Amino acid sequence: MRILVAVLNWGLGHATRCIPLIDALKQKGADVIIASDGEALAFLNQRFPELPAAVLPSYNIRYHSKSMVWNMLRSLPRILKAIEEEKETTERLIEQYDIDAIISDNRYGCYREHFFSALIIHQINIQCPKQLKFTEPLLFKIHQRFIEPFNTCLIPDFSGMQNLSGDLSHKRKLKNMQFIGPLSHLHNSVKSVSHKKYDLMVICSGPEPARTNFENLMLRELSRHDLKSVLVRGTHKKFTGKAPNHIRVFDICSSDEISALMNDSEIIISRSGYSTIMDLAKTGKNAILIPTPGQTEQEYLAKYHHQAKRFFTMSEKNFSLKEALIQSKSFRNNFKLTENDSFSTKLDELLTHIHDGQLF
Repeated sequence: MRILVAVLNWGLGHATRCIPLIDALKQKGADVIIASDGEALAFLNQRFPELPAAVLPSYNIRYHSKSMVWNMLRSLPRILKAIEEEKETTERLIEQYDIDAIISDNRYGCYREHFFSALIIHQINIQCPKQLKFTEPLLFKIHQRFIEPFNTCLIPDFSGMQNLSGDLSHKRKLKNMQFIGPLSHLHNSVKSVSHKKYDLMVICSGPEPARTNFENLMLRELSRHDLKSVLVRGTHKKFTGKAPNHIRVFDICSSDEISALMNDSEIIISRSGYSTIMDLAKTGKNAILIPTPGQTEQEYLAKYHHQAKRFFTMSEKNFSLKEALIQSKSFRNNFKLTENDSFSTKLDELLTHIHDGQLF
């Protein structure tokens, strides 16, 4: 059975959360073909050098404005064009590799009619800023049209009240949606030490220039304190700057390296992207979340988990490392996933449907 796994290149979150999916597919005997572009494709190529890989059209979304709505409106013609190009590329890949099914992570053009196609997505209900909240029902209807061509919509979250995505996936329902449990590429380390190697760890992520802005902010803040720190830049581009001796800088890390560094750190500072939330839930680490300015999804997730007293959050504009560390002491990550939370059963069901030629 040959399965095409198509991954959105928007930071590295979509790529990292597809690692456990690809690993599980391989363990179940499926032949996997990877498709993406940019940093995400480079990351997956590095992680799975033995797998065939194909280049998909780039959405090329950049944060020219602090308003995510404006960024998306400016990018919309390019995104729609990329989706149409994805359809053409997908057709070629199906023929080239004799594909049996497609699993697409937020790639809306990677499907074929009368062919098994599954969409991984965690945001059904698109979040809008306060002044545009009234447009959310309309946006849901539009979004629904993009999701409908897929046979099933796989949501990496719990179905119950104790969940990670809140209104993003639980406010509105789709007839073909399935909750499959969180997806994280990290693992719980068996090593548990009372004295950690690092006082804190910073994980940078997201599209440019927001990722670079976050990296620069963190380096400035870390430089003002003597805390022993590690910063993972989240890019294949080499670090050319200078950092004080108490700050260790990595460009990019493997899953094992990230897991080890997180285990060696007292607290994590990161964006509030959904893939990061899933990783924090898997590792049980306490964290300070700084949403990307203007990205309503991240702002919602940060607020949602802040109100639940799981993760302290502070805006990028007003960020103070000293104040954040003080305030975060009263927050506790009460999610810690186990192997029992695996999506393996759902994946078995999906593969059975593919094998039997059923379209759900």
